[in-house]
Amino acid sequence: MAVQILLWSGVALALMILPLVSLPVYVQMSLQWNVIRRATVSLRPLGGVFPSIMVYDSSRKPTPSKQKQPTRKRKKRMQRRRRRGVRGEVLAELPHVIGRMLHAIKFDFLRVDADFGLDDPADTGQLFGHLTPLIYGPLGQVNLRPDFGGACLRGTATAQFHVTPVALVRPMLGFLWRLLGPFK
Repeated sequence: MAVQILLWSGVALALMILPLVSLPVYVQMSLQWNVIRRATVSLRPLGGVFPSIMVYDSSRKPTPSKQKQPTRKRKKRMQRRRRRGVRGEVLAELPHVIGRMLHAIKFDFLRVDADFGLDDPADTGQLFGHLTPLIYGPLGQVNLRPDFGGACLRGTATAQFHVTPVALVRPMLGFLWRLLGPFK
């Protein structure tokens, strides 16, 4: 009887979590490079129905954390060798998993309004030439103006994209399968 209760409780919990992870999460990022430099990131879960939740704000002061006493480091050669092998495999697979995860991210809008300049006016012109596909492309409203007077960066940028958490499961499972698959 207790097993059935636990089983049905697990099924009910899974049915409650499934809609939460199948609805998109909207992420809005904002950057300012004026006199005040500020960056913010906010989330709107459940398809944007919930109000915005501020995740990061650079203008807030970080809360001081308690100082931890340093722990002694133990040196084990075998563990170090194993970590190096796993670290190399993880680094080799990271570009593939990041590329697959980027397919799950959909941009809603991008607005950039900025003045930029480098020390050398020729370098500023060359950088502007490299950035023109962004300015005239279908990505969003990008308004970049070169400033040939010297090094500067002033402006604002706002981007909003959404990602469905369920869409990230397949790339992550593929990543884990490649790392910890049957032949490892």
